[in-house]
Amino acid sequence: MVAAWQDRDSYYDRYHDTKMSGMAVLEGDLTESSTLTVGYQRQDNTPVDSTWGTVPFFAADGSYANLSRSTNMAPEWTRWQRETSTAFANLEQRFGEDWLLRVNTAHTKGAVQNLRVYGTGYPAADGSGVFLRTGAGHTQDTRDSVDVYLSGGFALFGRQHDVVIGGSWQDLQSTTYRVAQTYPADWASCPNAFGPPERCYFIPNIRNWNGDASEVTYTRTGARRQARTTQRGVYASTRFRLADPLSLIAGARLSAWETRTQAFEASGSYTGTSGRYEVSDEVTPYVGLVYDIVPDVSVYASYTEIFNPQNYRDKDNNLLAPVEGRSQLASATRELN
Repeated sequence: MVAAWQDRDSYYDRYHDTKMSGMAVLEGDLTESSTLTVGYQRQDNTPVDSTWGTVPFFAADGSYANLSRSTNMAPEWTRWQRETSTAFANLEQRFGEDWLLRVNTAHTKGAVQNLRVYGTGYPAADGSGVFLRTGAGHTQDTRDSVDVYLSGGFALFGRQHDVVIGGSWQDLQSTTYRVAQTYPADWASCPNAFGPPERCYFIPNIRNWNGDASEVTYTRTGARRQARTTQRGVYASTRFRLADPLSLIAGARLSAWETRTQAFEASGSYTGTSGRYEVSDEVTPYVGLVYDIVPDVSVYASYTEIFNPQNYRDKDNNLLAPVEGRSQLASATRELN
């Protein structure tokens, strides 16, 4: 069992961060050849007065603003809270001296809630001219994963060889809630070059401001976006010892990947799906040769095909196609004792 706690300030005015983490693990032998490990870990981060953005560099007259290094644009009620918890279980089953089966599973839950401010403007000689805009967000996500593989050795043509066979599955679901912010009366209306006017707070004098600003609050409207990405695959690899100094490494993976984002109104009504992308039965092979010149010096050559799904989107909010390609590599390595 492990636990850690941190409570710290910063050179930024008013910034404070509290972190807590803990983990408990229990391991036991079910039989002489099998071992089960279960555990749970948790981490909470709660920073307050966390600024988002930058401090003005120039003053209104074009000179350097020369604000203090400790200047913080965030009022005391801003926050960026993150929580993550994971439960996991691992099973090892040994078959004789050469074979091992591993099963790894995990379930992770996370949540992020934030209420942040962006400072902008150019300070005048009296410290005025800087104002704050706000942003808020609330997301929750879950991640489930299973990884199973069997590794071992076998004899063929008078030599010992290695093989690994396995499969994996992962499911990630994320919900982003739409929020509505409520502003106090002393938050003014400011023009916005990219949309409708926004609410903002004018700092009286940035040079002696103590972070005092009427608190903005937010609530969830009920509308939300739910994203889901599922990956699964099976793979196999082997190392054939062709001769005492020469080994052939070969393998392949068969992959499937699917992602989509669904939108719902505050009433719960489904409004549409975006960013849908699906790939199935994608094979990525690889092969390599290793030659041991002397016990601690080897040369290596390999060929690998690449398939890597992306989470990046284009200007129309559509997912970019997976990265595909080929890689050839030749190298020499030396083991240092």
